[in-house]
Amino acid sequence: MANAAEYAVYRCQSENLLMMTPQSQPIQFTLQPSSFELFTFAPVTMIVGDVGVRFAPTGLVNMMNCGGSIVDVEFRDGSEVKMKVKGAGRLLVFSSVRPQRCLVDGFDDKFEWGNGGKLMVDVSWKMSLMWCFVTRLLYCR
Repeated sequence: MANAAEYAVYRCQSENLLMMTPQSQPIQFTLQPSSFELFTFAPVTMIVGDVGVRFAPTGLVNMMNCGGSIVDVEFRDGSEVKMKVKGAGRLLVFSSVRPQRCLVDGFDDKFEWGNGGKLMVDVSWKMSLMWCFVTRLLYCR
């Protein structure tokens, strides 16, 4: 795991997105018999640009290993993030700022943003790509 100043932590069963630092208090939780909880830790990156966005790609939350669905993340010009993701479902990203646009495979797509930076995008399987799709988030343009 990266040595970051801040992490976005996704709790699978409760569907909570928490922000934590190495100085944060431990997460308190209780497991009932025959139950489980999965935690996905994503390091937060500051995108340097006009807007100053804190960003952490969490992954496809409908998968058991949602963080494993992130194939590549590329930051461009301080105003754009390009991600490659393997699979289909609900992509969760922490974004401190609401993006102006979201493109999936080059086409404008709708997204939900709110609840403390929780950004959700629905993505579908693209057989022509065999294993991934490309999402671009534009903050200034």
